[in-house]
Amino acid sequence: MKTTLQHSLTTFIAGVIFSTVTPASAAPFLTLQDMYNGGSLTNGNLVFDNFTNVSQTGDLTVPLTSIAVLPIQTGGNLGIRFQTAGWTLTGSNLWYDLAFAFQVHTNDGSFIDGNTLSFEGSPSGEGHANLSESIQTLGASPATLATELVFINQLGTGNTTLTESKSFGEPPQPQSVIQVGKDFSMTTSGANPSASMYVSHIDQTFSQVVPEPGSATLLGLGLAGLLVRRKRA
Repeated sequence: MKTTLQHSLTTFIAGVIFSTVTPASAAPFLTLQDMYNGGSLTNGNLVFDNFTNVSQTGDLTVPLTSIAVLPIQTGGNLGIRFQTAGWTLTGSNLWYDLAFAFQVHTNDGSFIDGNTLSFEGSPSGEGHANLSESIQTLGASPATLATELVFINQLGTGNTTLTESKSFGEPPQPQSVIQVGKDFSMTTSGANPSASMYVSHIDQTFSQVVPEPGSATLLGLGLAGLLVRRKRA
């Protein structure tokens, strides 16, 4: 039998998913702890794995087992969601920081060429949250493809979703494998003991392109066409 906490977390997650995004599949429930322990999440043709460098600091400790990792789809783009009821700070002069890294790659020969970040929060008083991220290629000296910052600051008590998109380089540089580095932080400041900052989830989706046929493929198609014409003649 589920505990009250597990039931509440499951109900909360299901409610937010179905109200904001389209679930990509009926994938098994995974947590950030599962991913850190070598887990993998497949969403369509995207694979999320190799989670490393998970660290938490500050006045709040959220169990990694309570941070859900879920597949999402927004429009035509597939992605990943990190969600928990535990990202809440209440009181003055508090802070929290969560950092981690992971890889994203395609399993069908397609390429990732852009990234969209968003998160939803509710600050009250002097509270704010921000999410910074870097996208890199893999190699001895990774080149930064994109950097982003999504920021919520004293926007009242209603839910607020902020979004920013970035192409991988100018012009875009499609990649089959990328390294993602996230740094999520929340703070409250001032003397107001009722100041609070709450973030329900962090979303990330990726735009993709299908590679054009190579010259060898085109040559093969051309030769096949000539053979068919000769047989008909």
